[in-house]
Amino acid sequence: ADFVGSDASQRSYPSVVHIAVDKENNVYANAYRFLMRKDGSRGYNARMLAVNEEGRLLWQFPKNEVIDSWINWCDVNDNNGRAVFSTSAYDYREDMKYKDTMYFLDKRTGELLNSTHVPPIPPFDNTVMRGSPNYSADGKYLAAGASDGRGILFDEAGKILWTRSISKPQQVDGAYVNASGRDGFVTPYGVLFTTINTFNRENWQLPTPVEHPSNNSIFVFNTDGTFRYQYMADGTMEEIAFAGRLAACAVGRNVRTHNYKAHGALVLDLETGKRYSYFPTEGPCQAIGISPDGQWLAGVEAPALTPDGKIIGAYRLHIWKNNAGGAK
Repeated sequence: ADFVGSDASQRSYPSVVHIAVDKENNVYANAYRFLMRKDGSRGYNARMLAVNEEGRLLWQFPKNEVIDSWINWCDVNDNNGRAVFSTSAYDYREDMKYKDTMYFLDKRTGELLNSTHVPPIPPFDNTVMRGSPNYSADGKYLAAGASDGRGILFDEAGKILWTRSISKPQQVDGAYVNASGRDGFVTPYGVLFTTINTFNRENWQLPTPVEHPSNNSIFVFNTDGTFRYQYMADGTMEEIAFAGRLAACAVGRNVRTHNYKAHGALVLDLETGKRYSYFPTEGPCQAIGISPDGQWLAGVEAPALTPDGKIIGAYRLHIWKNNAGGAK
């Protein structure tokens, strides 16, 4: 609240949306709150903060005002000295001050180095990033998935190197159906982008008649932009963690098929694009971790409400031994 305010009368409370940590244990966080104006338009108050491991504030961006956009993601890199955050304003207005897609800061001082605007594509009015961008370990590349279904690879300063359409919005009976792009990662085994569930763009709460053929998927490309493979899960991959050639995926709900057998921890072999192991959970798996040697997994399950009013699953922490031959 000290950084982005609060308004209890509107239930407008601050929250920390995402955290990144550098090698010196400095913490970089996006703080944000949302409010609804009297005219029905959405308002955003946001800031990026840097705090050392003792909890002392190193800097805040901006220094003397709040960002008039939602900032959903941030990343930091020790090899290029940069911190980056992306904007996610679904109510995009021409009078907004912070209209660019990504902002690049000096991670030591919080000084603005540059910003990048990624032009939108129809039928969207703005380029929105929800689970990215993320830097490569060496700091040379930055990968991002856009909600409009594009996967984009940038250089360290935000110059677009290439763009790929991984989930093109499809018009069905006058309404656009799309599977939003979310995550972007650069690994030694390729550039990864993910998509989530299929939604009706006009009203995301309404069910869609079909699943988009690109939904709930990981797409993997070489760094030169050549396509390698698509892996489609049975539900949305809520979080991904990496250990060598393995990618551990927390698989949550499929809002179209209501396939509850999809829930669990999925481990992929990034070299082959094949499933390495799978550990089911009753409720959707919402978070995942994997040990550096790939031998152990930790997953957080949450309960879910079915359309017929039944509650399945519970809040549980799971620890699994990652044997390719079977689940333990």
